Amino acid sequence: MSQVPINKAQFTIDLPDGDYTCLATMAAAQAFYDKNCRVGGNELKKDLVFSPVVVPGVIRVVLTWGAAVKDLDAFMLTP
Repeated sequence: MSQVPINKAQFTIDLPDGDYTCLATMAAAQAFYDKNCRVGGNELKKDLVFSPVVVPGVIRVVLTWGAAVKDLDAFMLTP
């Protein structure tokens, strides 16, 4: 387990290359958890995406992708 300070959305991490579990928290935001975080060359190969805390019955969807978007389909059914 390692705690890493963040300054202006940047951080430095000194871990051996490999696969890790990421858990990141920020005040007033939902915690970010991903059991498939990859570190390579002292760099985290994953975007950490935070969302404001939402009230029950409300949903927020955040889509992220790399430089080459091949296809994007989104469907939502609501009452």
